[in-house]
Amino acid sequence: RRQIPLDVIIIDYFHWIHQGDWAFDPEYWPDPKAMVKECASMGTKVMVSVWPTVDINSVNMQYMKEHGLLIRTARGSEQSYNFLGDTRICDMTNPEAGTFFWETLKKNYYDQGISLFWLDAAEPELLNSDFDHYIYYKGSCEKVGAMFPKEYARHVYEGQKAYGEEHPVKLLRSAWSGSQKYGT
Repeated sequence: RRQIPLDVIIIDYFHWIHQGDWAFDPEYWPDPKAMVKECASMGTKVMVSVWPTVDINSVNMQYMKEHGLLIRTARGSEQSYNFLGDTRICDMTNPEAGTFFWETLKKNYYDQGISLFWLDAAEPELLNSDFDHYIYYKGSCEKVGAMFPKEYARHVYEGQKAYGEEHPVKLLRSAWSGSQKYGT
């Protein structure tokens, strides 16, 4: 109405039913494709925030657990933390987990017209003593935990490139050496 340009609007976290669904809650987002199209008609792109966390009630939890796509532990609880749900973390150092993650994003966001992603909760907070018992696909947290944000970005970047995105752009809350190669 006031002709103020708006290039990007970000849909932040908890637009899903459970963490790890990586999809809009249909009760509140009944037609994401139409929403993206309407925003585009006003010159505005849509960016969506996703987290690597997977709630025990997520539609993806059972599959991910059965296929070893989550960070494991050497001892103690597998829970990453309890923030609006009992969660585990998708193991971004595992190529199969990264592929599953991207394919889910593609189906639930990219195919709806969303090509900008805020890969949130990417920080290697897992390097403090509370998380030193984590075991990633590529090794112990102590040895490979800092790779997490780079791998998180890489999986989405490579997925987008495979579908024709020339210059994929992502917003990450943190990064690691090499992350800049993946549109962060």
